[in-house]
Amino acid sequence: MLGLFDLSIEQLEKLKNEAPTFWAKLDDDVRSYLDSIIEGAERLEEIQESIKEQLTQTSFDNLSD
Repeated sequence: MLGLFDLSIEQLEKLKNEAPTFWAKLDDDVRSYLDSIIEGAERLEEIQESIKEQLTQTSFDNLSD
């Protein structure tokens, strides 16, 4: 069980998506904690993208247009 905390964000997402039965059998606190880690990583990506857009004062969508 402790090995779960050594997995990367990508590995946790893959485990959650490809092994839903295993994920559902995890203790509620463990599952909640791992979900928080995944959500935190997604939020971090959004923040990084926002910072890039603010620094360049353009978004990727505007650049592609």
